[in-house]
Amino acid sequence: MLPAFFRKLWFKIAVPTAILTFICIEITVSFLLNRSLEQTRIEVQKTLSVVASTAALSISADDHLAALSADTSVSRMAFKRIHSQMNRIRERIGFKEHLYTLLPNSGDTTRFGVMSHPTSFSGDIHVFRDTSVRSAFEQAFHQNKTTYTNIYNDDNGTWISAFAPILDTKGEAVAVLEADLTYKEYFATEQKLKLEANIARVAGAFVSGLLGMILGLLIAKPIAAVSNAVSTIADNNFQGNIKIPFMLKYLPDETTSLIKNFNQMATQLGTTLSALRQANIRLESLDNAKSVFLKFVAHELRTPLNGLNSLSFIPKLQELEPDSAEILEGGIQSAERLKLFAFSAEQYIQALNHKPSEKPEENANFCEMMQYVLEDFRIKADDAGIHCTYKETHNLLPISIPYDVVEKIVSPLLDNAIKFNTYNGSLTIEVQLINSMICCMVEDTGIGFPSLYSEQIFEPFFVVDIQGHSRGSGVSLATAKVLAEHYNGTIRANSFGEKGGSLFIVTLPLAD
Repeated sequence: MLPAFFRKLWFKIAVPTAILTFICIEITVSFLLNRSLEQTRIEVQKTLSVVASTAALSISADDHLAALSADTSVSRMAFKRIHSQMNRIRERIGFKEHLYTLLPNSGDTTRFGVMSHPTSFSGDIHVFRDTSVRSAFEQAFHQNKTTYTNIYNDDNGTWISAFAPILDTKGEAVAVLEADLTYKEYFATEQKLKLEANIARVAGAFVSGLLGMILGLLIAKPIAAVSNAVSTIADNNFQGNIKIPFMLKYLPDETTSLIKNFNQMATQLGTTLSALRQANIRLESLDNAKSVFLKFVAHELRTPLNGLNSLSFIPKLQELEPDSAEILEGGIQSAERLKLFAFSAEQYIQALNHKPSEKPEENANFCEMMQYVLEDFRIKADDAGIHCTYKETHNLLPISIPYDVVEKIVSPLLDNAIKFNTYNGSLTIEVQLINSMICCMVEDTGIGFPSLYSEQIFEPFFVVDIQGHSRGSGVSLATAKVLAEHYNGTIRANSFGEKGGSLFIVTLPLAD
C-alpha cells in the first residue's frame, strides 16, 4: 500500500499529464481525420472529373444533336449509339453509377439529353435544388471546362457530381455530361477513416494513461522520498540520504537539485545537532554542578550559622564592653545575611526543580490571595513611611495556581518596591484581566534602575549596583520568574532610570 502523500502527489501529476496528453492526441487525430476526409473527397472529385471528361470525349457532338432531332429514326439511332458508348465506358472503368447529358433549359432547370439509365427518358426536366450544382453545370457549359461539386442532397439522395462539356468541331459546348457518385461509396471510405481514428483515440487514451502513470511515478517518487526524509528530520533523525533516481542522474532537473540540496542540508543539520547535543550535555553537567554546589553551600552554611546565631544570647547573659558588643553585633548581622542567602539559594534550587501539580478540584480567587499577601506588606510599608494603594478591576479572578506559589511570585516584587523606595513614597498594586490573563502590576516611586537591565535583573545573583548592595540574596526575582514560567506566566520590568521608580508586571493564566 502506497503512502497517502505519495498517492496524492502521484494522482495530481498522473491525471493532468494523462488528460493533457490525450487532448493533444485527440487534436492530432481530429486534424488528421479531417485532412484525410478532405483529401478523400478531393480524390473522389478528381476521379469523377476524369470519368466525366473521358465519357464526354467519347461522345460525338453531332450524334448528340442528332439524338435530339425531330426525326425519330435519326434520333433513335443516335441515342442508341451514345447509350451504347456510355455503357462501354462504365464497364471499362468499373463505374457503377449512370451517366447523363444535360442541356440548359431556363432558370434553375435543365433537360435530360441522353442517359445510360434505362428508366430515364430524354427531355425530362430536372430542377437544380443546390446552387453549387447549378454553378458547376453552368461553368462546364459556358466556360468549356470540367467542374465538380461538393457533397449535396436532392430528392434522390446524397451525391458528389462532376460535369464535362461535350464540344463540337468549333469548340463550342452542345451539352454537358454528368457523372455522379452516391454518398454510399464515399461513406464507406469515410467510415473506414473514422474507425481508424477511433482506434487511434483508444490507443491514445491507453498511451496517455500509461504515460501519466510513469511520469507521475518518476516525479512523485523522489519528492515523496524528500517528504519522508523531512518527517524523519522532525523526529531529530538526520541520517537519511536520498538516492537520486537513475533517470535524474542523466537527465537532471529541479528535482535533482532539490534532492542534492536536501542531502547537503541533512548532513549539515546532523553535524550541527551532534555539536548541540555535546554542548547541551556540557551545559547540563555545569547546571547540575551548580545545583549541587548551591545545595552543598546552603546545607553546610546552615549548621555553623545556627551556632553563630546563638551568640545573640550573650548580651543577655552578661554585660559587654561597648567595643566588644559592637563587634558581636556585626558578626550576628553577617550571620543573618549568610543565613538569608543560604535559604534563598535553596528556594531558587527548589523553584528550578518545581513541577506544577495537577489542577485542584476547586479554583482559588486571585484577588483574595492578593489581600492575604498584602496584609504583612502594608505594615512594612507604613513602618517605612510609604503610602500603599491596592486596585482591582475585578473582584473574582479564578486561578488554579497554589497560594504558596503565588506568594513566592508576588512577595519579592512587593519587598523590593518597599526596600528600594523613598520616605513618603508610594506603592501601587493593580490587578486587571487582559486577554484572559490575570495581570498584576506593582509600581513604586523608588530609586529605579537603568532600563538596559530590564532583563538582567531576573538572572540569579545579578545586582545592579554591587557596591551599594547591602541586603538581599540576589535570587528572589529569579525565583519568582522561574515559578511564573512554570505555570505559563511571565514577569517583566521597566524603569525610567535612577529615581524614576519601577514597574513590575506579572501575568498568570486565568483558570478554565
